[in-house]
Amino acid sequence: QFMARLELASSHSAQGDYTAAATTVLDQLDSCLAIGDRSMTLQALGPLVPLLAKLGERDGALLIGAWIENRGVVPYKEMNPTYVRFHGADYVALRNTISSEERTALALRADEFDERGLADLARQCVRSSSDRR
Repeated sequence: QFMARLELASSHSAQGDYTAAATTVLDQLDSCLAIGDRSMTLQALGPLVPLLAKLGERDGALLIGAWIENRGVVPYKEMNPTYVRFHGADYVALRNTISSEERTALALRADEFDERGLADLARQCVRSSSDRR
């Protein structure tokens, strides 16, 4: 089920429907949280970051990205399939626009969140993006 949802999200993303892609990933994230699988939760959070960047949700993308990277997960390298499938270059470009001081501040702020809080934040970002369209 996990891979099927990611494939569906990837298909939506490839078609430029970033809202549908993010919503699909959020549904998977909710499933991971419900069963308490932290590893799969991290894997589900990864694609959300560049999708939020594509949706113009700068702050959400940067905060969730910082949280993920604080945990040693770096899904935004070119050799990672997530990078290509979910437009990781957009997130990397966004992240590179902020100073090292801003990154440090984001890392500290990100640590105030748990996985559920990040899911809620991402869902708010997707709704906000939809409302603007």
